[in-house]
Amino acid sequence: EYFCVAKSKYGKEYHGSVFVSVKEIDTNKFPLYLSVKDYFGKNLDLGSEIGFGHQLKVDCFSDNIDTVQVSWFKESGINRAKITNINNQLSVLEIPAFTSLDLGKYKCLANDSNGMISSNSIDFSFVRETGNSIGFKINGLYGLPSTTIQTTTQTLVKRDPPQAVFIGAKEMTVKRYDWVKIECSVENSEDVQFGKKNGILPDNSYHYKNISYFLILPNVQPKDSGYYECKTTNLYGTSSDTILLTVVEQELDEYDNLNSQNEDDNLDNGDEDDYDEFISRLSAKKQPKNPEAKIFGLKEVILSEGDPLEVVCQVNYSVNVELIHFGEEDYRDKVIKMDNVYSLKFSNVSNTHSGYYTCTAFNDYGIVRDHVYVNVVERKKLENWNGKPLVEIIGDEKIVVNEGESVKIDCKVLGADKVFFKDENDPSQNIESFKIDDIYSVIIDSVRLGGYFMCVGQNEYGNRSDYVYVTVESREKFTQQVILAQSTKKSPERNLKFRRQVPSNWTDIPRVEILGQKKIERKKGASYEIVCEAKGGRDIEFRSYYETWPDNFETENIGDIYKLKLKNLREEDSGFYQCFANNQKGHSFDYVQIIVHGNEDNNIDF
Repeated sequence: EYFCVAKSKYGKEYHGSVFVSVKEIDTNKFPLYLSVKDYFGKNLDLGSEIGFGHQLKVDCFSDNIDTVQVSWFKESGINRAKITNINNQLSVLEIPAFTSLDLGKYKCLANDSNGMISSNSIDFSFVRETGNSIGFKINGLYGLPSTTIQTTTQTLVKRDPPQAVFIGAKEMTVKRYDWVKIECSVENSEDVQFGKKNGILPDNSYHYKNISYFLILPNVQPKDSGYYECKTTNLYGTSSDTILLTVVEQELDEYDNLNSQNEDDNLDNGDEDDYDEFISRLSAKKQPKNPEAKIFGLKEVILSEGDPLEVVCQVNYSVNVELIHFGEEDYRDKVIKMDNVYSLKFSNVSNTHSGYYTCTAFNDYGIVRDHVYVNVVERKKLENWNGKPLVEIIGDEKIVVNEGESVKIDCKVLGADKVFFKDENDPSQNIESFKIDDIYSVIIDSVRLGGYFMCVGQNEYGNRSDYVYVTVESREKFTQQVILAQSTKKSPERNLKFRRQVPSNWTDIPRVEILGQKKIERKKGASYEIVCEAKGGRDIEFRSYYETWPDNFETENIGDIYKLKLKNLREEDSGFYQCFANNQKGHSFDYVQIIVHGNEDNNIDF
């Protein structure tokens, strides 16, 4: 029996209960098989590991020809999987790019025309302390029956030998000091090795995987010429491919250019110290700097169809940048570049915008990549809403402000035909509000009186409301504290830090989100409060991407909510502000852009 108790602000309690009886079902009346497949559609053996971002499919097949239906469901958590019913005996669960949201247990149920039921399940979980590898456990039959299953849309095959093929030309000619990227496409295996025939790979070479396998040769030299091999193996065979790389001398390298210029200078002034200065400048110019690439915001984003999307990546020390979408559509021609910031903007997203967005920066000394995964889901329809609206105040139930300050109240409302706000000090008047998606907001300037503020949603079935209580503190109470703070305040630092204890049950990187819009415009002299929700973080801090930092600011921490209030904004305070959090598993962050406009001339010339 489950009980629910609701208590009003006046102390009155309301009670309700429901009794749930769960019957045990006798399952597994007939064989039900699970089979896990990788991106190439090939079966994975038990004990295989899955990396984040990998695509996989799980086939659930009933060996009973009398099966009526096969279905999937996730026992708990967010279910992003796509389900495809091939026929009455076969249903496929597909996860397009594995993320931490996809961990958990998925259950497959099958029933036949006689009412008999069989079940099987697969459980995805971390297999390493670092949290960078996923394992799966099957709680029943694994694999497929000994006979091949023919369907109207596909043939399910158990085993295949591997394949390895270099993408592009089989011969490459490059110049000395060039940066070389070689791509190898591999199927039916994750055991891949790069090598050089009759030699060894250059010391500074490295390789990585992103759907295909890539070998990177930075700053190549003529001695690096030769045949390079991509080789892969599995239990059923070996496959390899080769490519010929030829490195030629450049006609005139940077050293020769600088040396010639230096010799001319020496002829002019005859100063022997110029050569030492030249060597010093040349050494400084050759100092290695690894590239930098950062995508602003969360690493996993869930949007509804029709929502806007902006992917922003900032890079440094890079000679080449790629901002790529790994999904149904290629948006490389839509990338916008402004200085060292690359961005993709979409006003109305659809399912085709789902997938990984990867920002990669390259130079002679390495490669750096950052990514964000975007999942676009179908927007829920509210036309068939058959009850009272859902109304919920977002944020704390009690807000404390100083006299004369402004306060913003956000309220989430679903299923309402009409929404309005009221102040208990003037209940006869509705407060004007504005709406963004399902969030209704009011901004009350120069608050003088505290009390309850109510958000009300109405439809044909009735109305529901939620409350927030605003306490207004007299400024006289804080006068002494303000004077003391101003007299002891030092030049503000760019980082404002908080230290927290990470919950013992938190096993992932922090979750960071700046609430509200990501682009804010304010007039000079106005104020703005950045509200950041950071869960699972040990060190939380606000950062500015620019050298300036507003002179007048306040910070506050309530639970997982961190606030930075910027007062008396100046035009030079415009820029990006970041909320950053880290823990032992990694870090994440979100950002907001603030644009401060100067005061406009109010005179009108007719």
